[in-house]
Amino acid sequence: MLLQIWKKYGFVLLLLFIIGGFYSKIFALIALICMLGPIVLALLGYGRLWCKNICPRGSFYDKVIYKYCSKKPNPKLIKSTVFKIAVILFIFIIFGAGITKYWEDIKKIGSIFHRMIIATTLVGIILAFIFNHRTWCCLCPMGSIALFISKYKKNRR
Repeated sequence: MLLQIWKKYGFVLLLLFIIGGFYSKIFALIALICMLGPIVLALLGYGRLWCKNICPRGSFYDKVIYKYCSKKPNPKLIKSTVFKIAVILFIFIIFGAGITKYWEDIKKIGSIFHRMIIATTLVGIILAFIFNHRTWCCLCPMGSIALFISKYKKNRR
């Protein structure tokens, strides 16, 4: 029951990250939970449980964007492993460069998180209008890593 309530209203946390980040860049660092959550759950054997049920951005796409988006299937390119790896590398290079540059300034690192939250959410919204409401979820670096971990663990059994 708690999970159902979270799925319905979890998107509020995404909005708090975005709005709160304008007032306090350190607040945006809480997004680390959303970055580590899918990986931790995948390592524990829960697959993409985070992506399907807990992710605030997924909740946002399901509860807010779904009503207005296109309902087209995602192209094969977006679902391909090569494309997912390219997105992971692209995001991590940008993210890593920013963190390396501002390593000693926690507010600037928070600013990097905040910009990343806004940029990836906007990309997801644009993709939702072109394809479907969960297109970003196919590309999400953390979700892709969770998927790769899950496949690796499954193949090892």
